[in-house]
This record gives sequence, structure tokens and C-alpha cells, in this order.
Amino acid sequence: PDGKSYSGFCENGYHGNVCAQCDAGYSQTGSYVCSLCPAAGVNALRLVGIMIGAIMLVGFLVKSNIDDAHKELSPHTVYLKILMNYFQLVMLTVSFDLGWPDLFLSYLFNVQTGIANVSEQLVSFDCYLQESNSSTPVYFQKFLMIATFPLMAIVLTGIIFGLAALGRKENRKGFLKFSISTVIVILFLAHPTLVKYMFSLFACKDLGTGTTYLIADFEIECWTNEHKMYAFGVALPGIIIWGFGIPFFAWYLVKRHRHELWDSIAIKERYGFIYAGYRNETYYWEFVIMYRKVAMAGISVFLYAIQRAMQALIIFLVMMIAYFYHSKQAPFSTREMNEMETRSLIVSLITLYCGLHLITVTSLTSLYVWILFLLLIGANGYFFCYWIYYFTNSVRNDIRKSKPKLYRRFCLFTRRQRREYDDANNQAENSNTTLGTTAVARTALKGDEEERTLRENEEGTLGDHYDPLRLQSIDEDFVPKSDSRKSKKGYIEVMDDASKPLHTRSMAKKNTDASTSPIIGNGNGSDRGAGNQIEFLRTSDNKSD
Repeated sequence: PDGKSYSGFCENGYHGNVCAQCDAGYSQTGSYVCSLCPAAGVNALRLVGIMIGAIMLVGFLVKSNIDDAHKELSPHTVYLKILMNYFQLVMLTVSFDLGWPDLFLSYLFNVQTGIANVSEQLVSFDCYLQESNSSTPVYFQKFLMIATFPLMAIVLTGIIFGLAALGRKENRKGFLKFSISTVIVILFLAHPTLVKYMFSLFACKDLGTGTTYLIADFEIECWTNEHKMYAFGVALPGIIIWGFGIPFFAWYLVKRHRHELWDSIAIKERYGFIYAGYRNETYYWEFVIMYRKVAMAGISVFLYAIQRAMQALIIFLVMMIAYFYHSKQAPFSTREMNEMETRSLIVSLITLYCGLHLITVTSLTSLYVWILFLLLIGANGYFFCYWIYYFTNSVRNDIRKSKPKLYRRFCLFTRRQRREYDDANNQAENSNTTLGTTAVARTALKGDEEERTLRENEEGTLGDHYDPLRLQSIDEDFVPKSDSRKSKKGYIEVMDDASKPLHTRSMAKKNTDASTSPIIGNGNGSDRGAGNQIEFLRTSDNKSD
């Protein structure tokens, strides 16, 4: 740790084994990093700010999920979920002991893991827990808070929405959809941290004295009665219930409504956050991602005893499988979403690759370290630029559709852009106005083509008996204009008083022998009004005589 002194003493604020513990009045704000506790008022303001920010984030995701159930999916909601998965994946990747230099930890990873664990970075919970003067180690107290967080979130959500719907029958359905959607969003955000803390109680290390200590807190000796109580009484059930149980139960609910996921508004309001953005065939993909995080956390703990290079190679293999499986399945519904997730996986692979270099190269020069650092900066920067580009475009498109005036005023910065936007709107309005006329014209042209083709077929079928003048006589003399109409296929039908077709341009005879009739049917038995057609021809012959 940074506070270790090779003279045999620890720096101010540090104490204990390998100077990894924080003194009273200090709190842990990073990996073995202790900082002076802020004033009580400042710390309270930070806590309130974090709570307001978390509530706003959860509220935004819940509202977006429910709104998307009634309209076309907004891509920016899926983009936010991909970004959160990215930060959580980086947090798990950095948790591997790959001997990261201070340059990486201070200027790159602390920012990313700080966003993934924002509450731990900004709010000094240790300072509050130190004031309790409890004999229980501070780490165990934090562990209990995190282990019971999902249960408290479910109960608190039910109470809040239950009170809001109390005495209002019309709000009871809203209570159900809001409460379920809120719980799903909270558990999704908290799942990686839950898994990380549950597994952390099984990660122990021998400091060279023959005694193993908890890596998360080197003051806690492993496999004592107290440690076993928390490990097997709280952590192991937490891994089963929160780590594996949350994804499995959510998958069961979604699988149960497999055929209603995209048709039922009620189902989309409740569970849409889980499968939104995925294709119909890959609605389950979010559970693949959640179990991948569980696997990474398990590898970091249970394979800690083997060499670091071997541990890094195994997790690199897991990420390679995830990358190829994602590339093959393309689970998201759009190309941009699939490419964004692909870039997130590539950044994690590059991070692990750099870590392998750090633990395998015996002599690292400062230049070599800087090259790896710049490589990681470039990879992460490329992902962020890609994400920001598509996220802002998605938000702009939503504003353009829902608030066109607001879009014109705040999203178009030059007069040229506004003029082009107005011209496009005017052109679209003109297109909508002439749409009906265009459709009628296309139908008329189609009818003319079909009529011309039909006459050619009639001429070929009737042979010597074909007489265009006779057909024209039939059309003009025996087809009243008031009773004629065009069928759906473009043929002209004559209607009698009973509104039944008497004559069609098919000119086919039904159930009549071809040798005794001048009109030959098409042979499929589908021609109508053949008898009437013969009468028309005979009448025409008599009139001409």
C-alpha cells in the first residue's frame, strides 16, 4: 500500500499488517488508500447528494423503461445499460492482483472504479461506523449492510409505492408496474457490488507468517470462529441468493412470459428493462452478462492461490469466449449496440493483456510502462468517444420526435441547420398531402397494365373467335356505368340487382366443354359468370345481325 514505510513504521493514517489499515479519523477511499475523514456536515451533504443522484438515476431508468413500453424503444436507455456494464466489467478486471503500477491506479483505474463504486468513493461510511465504538470490525459492519441491501431495497420500494397507491384504486396497477420495475433496476445496478463483497470473504492471503488474513482487511484473520460465521452464515447464502438467485429468478419470470415480451404492454412495463434492446431470439442475454460477472468474481477469489499469470490467463480465456460468443450471436437489435458492446469487451481484453505484460516481463522500464498506459488510455478513450457519439445522437432524435420546437431551438446551432430542418419538414408535409393522389395514380396504372395483359391472354385463348369489337360492344352496351366497379384485382365487374357479379374480364367459361363453347376457361374452376358471358355474346351477335 501507499502508506507502507520500509523503515519499519507506517505513515500517518495507516497502521496494522503491511500498513493496510486506516487509523481512527481516517477512512478507506480506494484500494488500501486512507484519507482523512471530512467534517461531519460535509460528509452528510455528500451522503445526501449520493442518495439524490442514485434516486434520480433509478427514476430515469424506470421512467424510460415504462415509456418505452408504449412506444418505440429509445436506444439511449440501452446505451446507458451498456456503459454501466462497461464500468462494472472494468471494476472486476482491475480487482485482479496483476501488479498494476501507481500510474495506472492513480490516473485511470481509480476514475473508472470510482464511477462503478461512487458511493464508496465519495461517502466515508467508515467515519460513521468508527463512531459506533462497536467491537465488530468495520469491514464486517459494511459487509452486513451490503448483504442486506437487496432486502431493504425491496421492502422500502414496496412501502413507498404502496403508500402512494393507498386508497386509490386506479393507482394499484401503477403500484405493481412501478415497484417491480424499480426493484429490477436497483438489483441490476447493485448486483456486481453484491457479488464482489460476497466473494471477498473467501479471499485470504498468507503474509509470510503462516497465518492467512482477509485480503480486503488485513486485520481480520481468516477461518477464526468469527470469520467462519460471516463467511458461511452470510457470504455463502448471499452468493447463492443474490449472486445466482437474482439472475435465475429474473430469467424465470421473463421465460414464463416468453411469447408476450414484445406484445404485452404490462409485461414490458414490468420486465422490459431486462431484455430491452435485444433481439427476440436473444432475450436472455442480460443473464449471460450477469453470470459472466459472477464467474469473474469467483475466479478472482478461488484461483487466487495459483500463480497470478495463470489466473490472468484463465480470466483472459473467459473474456475471449465472451467476445467470440457475442460476435457470433449479435444479441442486440441494432448494429450500433452490438458494436458498442464489442468495443467494451475489447477494452477489457486489452486491459488484461497489459496486465499480463506487467506480471511476465521481469524488468519494466518507465518507457514500457508509459506505452502500456497510453495504450489503455487510447482504448478507453475510443470507447467513450464512440459511446458519447451514439448516445447524444439518440437523445437528439428523441427530442426531435417528441419536442420539435425544443429541438429546433437548442439542438440546431446555425441558421443553415434550421433552414434545412424547416425545408425538410415542409417537404415531408407536402409528401403527406399528395400521398393519397399518388396511391390512386399507382393503382390506376396497375389496373391498366393488368387490363392490357388480360386482353392479350384473351386473344391468345380465343384464337379465331376473338373479336375486339365484340368485346367492346359488350363493354359499352351491356355494362351499365352506374353498376360497374373495379374489383380488388383491377377487373371490372357488373353488378345486378342482387349485387352479384355477372360479367368479368376473365372471359372464362365455368363447367362448359371447350369444344362446344367459343370461350375457353382457364381450367382451374375459378372463373365466375361463364354462362352469362355466353348469353352476352349471343345477344351481341343477334344485334349485329
